[in-house]
Amino acid sequence: MVSWRRRDPSRTPARRPGEAPSDLRVHLPLLWPAGPDGPVDEAALRALAREYARTGRGVEDLLADLDRLCSVLGIGASSRMIETSSIAWADAFLDTVGGVAPQPGESLAEVERRLQGGAAADVRLLVVSWAGRPDPSELGRVVTEIRRIFPGAAVAEQAGAARVLAAVDRDDAGPRTDRLRARCAELGRTTPPTVEVLQGPTDAQPMRALFRDAG
Repeated sequence: MVSWRRRDPSRTPARRPGEAPSDLRVHLPLLWPAGPDGPVDEAALRALAREYARTGRGVEDLLADLDRLCSVLGIGASSRMIETSSIAWADAFLDTVGGVAPQPGESLAEVERRLQGGAAADVRLLVVSWAGRPDPSELGRVVTEIRRIFPGAAVAEQAGAARVLAAVDRDDAGPRTDRLRARCAELGRTTPPTVEVLQGPTDAQPMRALFRDAG
């Protein structure tokens, strides 16, 4: 089992990993899957940076939060981390303002990654689904609302299955889901979609069906 002790407690304020802000804590095992003594997962770092850009958070916020995560582990943010995350943030920001949508498979992989990570117990799967075929713009509006109501969530649009999936923080899942249902009812041009929160291992049959390629 991976140990999450700090490398050098004298280099950081006296706080434990469990005391990190809840919206950041989920990223610890994703960024350092081998533990604090292991290398940072650059794919997870780039995914985090892209999510900040797509949800309107500045690169200064990203770097400040990375510093906070590193301080919890008793390490410093390396120049490589700063460069990698800054470039990923800038690329995603340019795509966002230029109207270039992220690749659906990449977003879906990030949702599944969050659910399978070491902090999976703190993550829930949010599923928004339509009985019929909604207007494509309606899916886009729901994605926007999810990112607004659940800051930091990983969101994937499955247009072929008339569905949106999101990995959200467990503590946010209850109170914010009702807000999302209300917004979906206001946004929809037809019958509002169903909004539900699931939990459980991603290798269970219901989960596998959701993550199956929907075309």
